[in-house]
Amino acid sequence: MAERYTKLYKTPSDLYTKGSPVLCQAGALLLDTLNAKVLSQVKFQSIAQKKIIALSVALQPESIAGAPLGDAIVHTYLDLSVERDENFGSQTPLYLPDAESRAFTVSITKVEFEDHSTWEPNEAKWEPLVIPSRPLPEALQSETAVEAYQRRFGADASHLPEIVSDLWRCSCGALNHCDEEACHRCAARLQEMRSVDVKELEQGHTYFQALSLMECGTDDSLKQAIELFTSLGDYKDSAEKKTACEALIIQYQGRRKKIKKISIIAAYIFAGIAACLATLFFGIIPSVQISKATALVEAEKYAEAMLYLQRSSLAGNFRSDQFYAIKHDIENRTTEEVWALIDQGKYQEAYDLMTDRHYTWGDTYLLVSTLKDGNYHKAIGVYGVTHITLPEGVTSIGKSAFSHCDGLTSITIPSSVTSIGSFAFYECDSLETVYYGGTASQWSKISFNSYNGCLTAATRYYYSAEAPTTSGNYWHYDQNGKVAI
Repeated sequence: MAERYTKLYKTPSDLYTKGSPVLCQAGALLLDTLNAKVLSQVKFQSIAQKKIIALSVALQPESIAGAPLGDAIVHTYLDLSVERDENFGSQTPLYLPDAESRAFTVSITKVEFEDHSTWEPNEAKWEPLVIPSRPLPEALQSETAVEAYQRRFGADASHLPEIVSDLWRCSCGALNHCDEEACHRCAARLQEMRSVDVKELEQGHTYFQALSLMECGTDDSLKQAIELFTSLGDYKDSAEKKTACEALIIQYQGRRKKIKKISIIAAYIFAGIAACLATLFFGIIPSVQISKATALVEAEKYAEAMLYLQRSSLAGNFRSDQFYAIKHDIENRTTEEVWALIDQGKYQEAYDLMTDRHYTWGDTYLLVSTLKDGNYHKAIGVYGVTHITLPEGVTSIGKSAFSHCDGLTSITIPSSVTSIGSFAFYECDSLETVYYGGTASQWSKISFNSYNGCLTAATRYYYSAEAPTTSGNYWHYDQNGKVAI
């Protein structure tokens, strides 16, 4: 093909006229060296809010000097089914009658939609749609501000939004009409993106860090949170949060002092009785509870063990080294089980497990909650996940589900999936491996929409219930529930 056709001319990129539901993304004029015929190819992109079923275009051939050669050629693309953001037309050659044609102009004359409504231009002039580019690092000039911006508007946000003509480009790259308040792809609101303030973004990032430290609840984390809330001044409720942290520290200190004071007074007044009660209240009861918790851990009944730990804390009004040792043991075991469930795409089970064991804090819990809700962009962009396992029973992967997820390196797709939407894996440049839960025959029956080249180009392995005994691209779960080849 490369030797047979010689490129003679290409049109300007992204030709547009106000109100058009379509962009003329690119056009080329080619010479067929076998028969000396001249043909053109034009690539269109739908920016319409409705499905396009037909499009008519006019091509005006021109000489090498730019003079018109005869009448314009009119062609209609029929039997289309083009969704928003999809490209079409580039695979259809349009032959020009005059072999001396060395350039051409293109204009869209009519667009017909699925509801049988139409759009026609009013003596429109088609010109390149030039959209300024302001990358986030350059525009915000702060790594902290960029992270905060992406946390707020999505991990695939790369530029500030821009308005050109009657369109606006979102930070995620999608084109929207000015009568749309929110992006049709990522749902970010134009007014909110345009009104962001670098200082406010940095403050929001600091505020988020301070809240996380406050939730930890230790003396050191509370002191760090106080420093961050102090630096925020009157941002949101920073002053109230700072006061709350100080109150917690005083409460913990007061509790320890109170226990000490009561013990001393009781020793003078009721020395014998106080000693007995102290032994019972601060020793025997908590010890019994902790002993039961230890036995339950050994029996792998972690949820019940956590309840006894809580009772020991309430009974003795303190937390011993043994208490924390058991608690951390349960948390570590729970984390191992949770990650095994995550590897198998059982996100709801992982969430229920952590909730049942009262382990509802920390990054692991936040990640599990994110995966349970199907927010894979956040899991990859915020929490650094590189592998996603889609849950069993999922039948389709929606449009733009993983678009621009540069951190995604591998994915497990169950055999229940029958369709994959357009742009689902668009620009997933790091995607190297696909673990498919079915056979090669089942894979070939999946309905793929456009712009999923990153998925189809990745190395693919097919599921085997046991370790494969024959050569080929197969995978299975090992005894630890991990994917193995």
